[in-house]
Amino acid sequence: MKYYIIILSSALLFSSCSWVQENVWGSAESKLDKTTIEESNNNLFELDGIFYSEKGIDITSSEINFEIEGLSETKGRFKSFDINLTSSPKDKSLSIYVSINANSIFTDNEMRDEHLLNEDFFNTENFPLIAFKSSDIIQTDSCFLAQGKLSLVGNDSKLTLPFNYLGTSKNLEGNDIYIFEGEIEFDRTKFGMSEAESVGNLVTLKFYIELSKK
Repeated sequence: MKYYIIILSSALLFSSCSWVQENVWGSAESKLDKTTIEESNNNLFELDGIFYSEKGIDITSSEINFEIEGLSETKGRFKSFDINLTSSPKDKSLSIYVSINANSIFTDNEMRDEHLLNEDFFNTENFPLIAFKSSDIIQTDSCFLAQGKLSLVGNDSKLTLPFNYLGTSKNLEGNDIYIFEGEIEFDRTKFGMSEAESVGNLVTLKFYIELSKK
């Protein structure tokens, strides 16, 4: 899909990209200042090819974390996921596909993890995958907005995923890696999950991703 460069109102930027300067989780790269992030974002248009998370290898450098507020805050992460980003400067196209293994959820509490897998929440027996596929990617003056569809617990909903391209680095093998991060908040009950007194409806999803080039 085509990407577009637009300037949004300050109110929309605050709701979509306000984490850019405040986010300090993840690695040192996530603490880049706003100027550095803007320069890296512009360099994303120069990438050409398919960039992916290597399935089956150690992905401890990449993170997809979540927080759910309720009677007590629940924090966790997904241990298994695949990400593909395709970029072509020639025809100015950019697309993202994310697939998360819902069974890989980890909150450091085995009983809670088993409860989250049941039909009241992720219902992984019937819906083992969480997927996001972009339809358009828009560049604002402070981040990218990937507009697309989130598939969760058998329900599809339009979703806008804000993210930044933080630039390149080297992994332990000396190969180039391409670094991305972002954060989004959504209502889990919109996807058919049950309401519960002890678990809040709003989910904050944060990610720090290192991709390799095919």
